[in-house]
Amino acid sequence: MTIRRFPWRLPRLSDPAFKSFATNHNQQKFRLLNLLPKESRSVMTSILEVDPSRRYSLDTILNDKWVKQIDICTTDQPGACHVHHVSVVNHVYQRGNLVAITPEPPGLLAEKQKRSSKK
Repeated sequence: MTIRRFPWRLPRLSDPAFKSFATNHNQQKFRLLNLLPKESRSVMTSILEVDPSRRYSLDTILNDKWVKQIDICTTDQPGACHVHHVSVVNHVYQRGNLVAITPEPPGLLAEKQKRSSKK
């Protein structure tokens, strides 16, 4: 999300960007990691490790200081710093961190909500 794109299309040696990363690891890894926040580089180095036996375990990743500060949400509890927008599928228009996007103009939706709350 930070670099706004994936570093390669497929993690296969047939993909030139991945092949460069996998075979010239130090130079490509350095270029990629420089695009990321400094605090994330240690854990991201492990996550991007080509050799699975050298990667951090999931427990180690989840206990990383940078990973722990990521704002998360669940269906039961909204995240503190973000909102999700979803297409409306029923009468629920807003719940916690979910805001429904409707195909109707905003004024029409507000009027419908007012009428339904009066019933």
